[in-house]
Amino acid sequence: AAPILLAQIPSLQTSGHCVRTTAPANPTKPMNPENQIASTTRTEQFTRWMFWAAAIVVLALALAPMQPRSMPDFGSDKINHCLAFATLALLGRAAYPRHLLALLAGLMAYGGLIEILQSFTATRNAEWGDLLADAAGLGVGTLFAGFVRWSMARRAA
Repeated sequence: AAPILLAQIPSLQTSGHCVRTTAPANPTKPMNPENQIASTTRTEQFTRWMFWAAAIVVLALALAPMQPRSMPDFGSDKINHCLAFATLALLGRAAYPRHLLALLAGLMAYGGLIEILQSFTATRNAEWGDLLADAAGLGVGTLFAGFVRWSMARRAA
């Protein structure tokens, strides 16, 4: 008998650092490998799309001219920054779960870039306090994402 190669097993796929398994809908009929790849990465692709869409929205809101009542406002510019970057951290943790340090460093650099770009607008200005609020938001979002992951793992066990 010839040895079975991993490529011959339709329900086994390797991706990055982990092995993902999926069971075909009909056990007697193997799953199409193209459908299998799409089904195992659909959630990851969706969360990455959401993360990048949110990053674009944050940039657009940060650079839009300030007009009363024209944009979402939670009572304070610092709270707006904190919530925006908490959202980015939460989505980023879901989209790139194995890259926490790179994600946080990249988002802090993104916050710095936003402040630099705001200094070139007529109605906005760059503030160190905004960057500090961004960092606080990253901490809140990262902690919340960790809590969500922990509770989901606990529920699954």
